[in-house]
Amino acid sequence: MQKLNSIIRLPLLLIILFSTLNFQLNAQYTAETLFAEIQKTFKNLKSVSFNFLSENNPNLKGNIKAETGNKYFIKMTERHIISNGKIVWNYSLKDKKVIINEIPKNDSEFSIENFFFSFLNNYKPKDLKKETSSGRGFNYLLTLIPSNPSSENNISSIQLEINQKSLLVSSVQINYGNYIDKWNIENLELNPKIKSDIFSFQPTKDMEVIDLR
Repeated sequence: MQKLNSIIRLPLLLIILFSTLNFQLNAQYTAETLFAEIQKTFKNLKSVSFNFLSENNPNLKGNIKAETGNKYFIKMTERHIISNGKIVWNYSLKDKKVIINEIPKNDSEFSIENFFFSFLNNYKPKDLKKETSSGRGFNYLLTLIPSNPSSENNISSIQLEINQKSLLVSSVQINYGNYIDKWNIENLELNPKIKSDIFSFQPTKDMEVIDLR
């Protein structure tokens, strides 16, 4: 189960980051000026909600609601992963088993909040293209690369597919060098009002609890 956390952690954080791209895009933009607009978008971002789907693994799909303060609720068909900012509950609906753990204080990759504010300092724009889409006009493709090539997450580049009509990011493709991971997103909401009680979890008597704190 800890492995599952590692599999979905970084891609979901990337999706949160790039799904907020809702500014006006036109032919005059370069990769650099477009990236500057992304930085403006994140200035006042406090919460986000969207549906996600992994093209590599169709079983990794669901909804995520996140809020600054390291709070998030990842809802999938057979698993819920919930954080109140200090504690994480990893609940398997099928097995009725929940693993409880603390959020590592110095693990920036695990922290959604840290990722919001530090990621833009770790990547830089490389290329901006248009891709013809049959029956839908075209989409924009923005490629980013790590500012520090020796990054521990092994990402060599990230490509954002931006819908021409809605001007929202419709997919995020992550190139790890030896394989590519692609995620699609839908039903994006920026700064939605989220009830605070979804960021906590209370195991019931019929659940097996593994407390690793």
